[in-house]
Amino acid sequence: AQFIGSPAMNILPATIEKTGNPTVVSHVGGRKATVPIATPASAKGAAVSFGVRPEDLIIASGADYLFEGTVDYVEQLGEVQLVYVDIGRADLPLVTKLPGNVEVKRGSTLRLSANGEDLHIFDADGRSFALHEVEAKAA
Repeated sequence: AQFIGSPAMNILPATIEKTGNPTVVSHVGGRKATVPIATPASAKGAAVSFGVRPEDLIIASGADYLFEGTVDYVEQLGEVQLVYVDIGRADLPLVTKLPGNVEVKRGSTLRLSANGEDLHIFDADGRSFALHEVEAKAA
């Protein structure tokens, strides 16, 4: 699943741990995310893609977070900044868009979270499970 936008949506490999609504997926580092999207029981254990847009990631407070990594690069863009975080994926860093006045230093550890409704799950064909749900209701 690829998307238009700059920066692009963060897409990570994941596995469906719990089906139904909400769905629970495990992703990088064994972290789990609860997504308020319905998935069929047959999807349990399926390899999927887990997505979150950079602007939907926020700095996490406390122990409840989706991602943890090391700040690799900070790109200041005035009112906003793009922060590239190494979360242990060899291919791509996680990108978050934060307010420009938030102090983030290269080499520091950053924990990020997002609201459940801002998280996305895509099947092996790149189709959103939210779209599956809409199509099932229309049938």
